[in-house]
Amino acid sequence: MLTEERRMEIFKFIKRNNSAETEALINTFKVSGSTIRRDLEYLASKNLIVRTHKGAVLNATNVETDFIMSFNQNLEEKTMIAKKAINLINEGDFIGLSGGTTVYLLGKEIIKSPIHDLTILTNSISTATLFLESEKSYELILAGGPPIKGTYECVGDFAIQIINSFNLDKYFFGVNGININDGISFNNFAESQVCRTLINRSLKTYVIADHSKFGIRKPSRVCPLNAVSGIITDESDKNSIEKLRTEGIKII
Repeated sequence: MLTEERRMEIFKFIKRNNSAETEALINTFKVSGSTIRRDLEYLASKNLIVRTHKGAVLNATNVETDFIMSFNQNLEEKTMIAKKAINLINEGDFIGLSGGTTVYLLGKEIIKSPIHDLTILTNSISTATLFLESEKSYELILAGGPPIKGTYECVGDFAIQIINSFNLDKYFFGVNGININDGISFNNFAESQVCRTLINRSLKTYVIADHSKFGIRKPSRVCPLNAVSGIITDESDKNSIEKLRTEGIKII
């Protein structure tokens, strides 16, 4: 279980019980006391809980923050998108994966699938850790470099140099914005550079994003919409989907 996922589960545990002692969390999540204490300090820094001598209690005045929303928002749709995307991956493929919640869920679907022969290139520490901690032994390549705090994605010249050493079959990536006029965009310029490189090195490229990304325009433009092979999404925003299809964009 990744750090972010464990922290979410710890918060849910405390929310259900209104409080939790450190020893109970150690036994429940099978990690060390120092790890639990760091997790509790993090949750306390987000005003989700209040630390006590023996553990923590729920901070009832502020239980909805970006930390929780980032994991829970449109989770059902993201899971369905991941299940659809796995159908595009074949035995023996060399694929690229970005970071982000939807790609993380795709990673889980890959691990659960009958696919065993797969080479995976990623610049995401979170995505890489998911596969490293699984029982399957995929060929995993981490495009390292300076990681961005919060997204845990490696960026910069070194990451780009590694990516440029390979020819990929398919690249699956999450985005911050999908806009007919402005294309695919990210919040972070360095992340968009890495994404653009992976697009250029891949035969096919697929955006995996839920409807909340449609109509959004972020500062760093990655590419026009017709530069990708398709967008895998949910059906919640039918108007945006039809507009994209009218422009010749393949929607899955």
